[in-house]
Amino acid sequence: MDGLEFQGGTSKTIYFLMRMVENTGKFDWETARIDWVDLDEAEARIRQTTNAIGRKRDLAVLEAMPGTLRR
Repeated sequence: MDGLEFQGGTSKTIYFLMRMVENTGKFDWETARIDWVDLDEAEARIRQTTNAIGRKRDLAVLEAMPGTLRR
């Protein structure tokens, strides 16, 4: 599957759907923390974001997921 493009407040972001294979706890310099949550928790966290453009983009990412992964 190709990545899906979404316009944010200051940049365009391309998302790829992934599943965790192994949680090593090691991240690169861009990532401070990763939380693996279910879709409902992801949506709840996104709705707390104060950046309206980013919030709209991230909710669109969830909605773009294949139907089998969504509720």
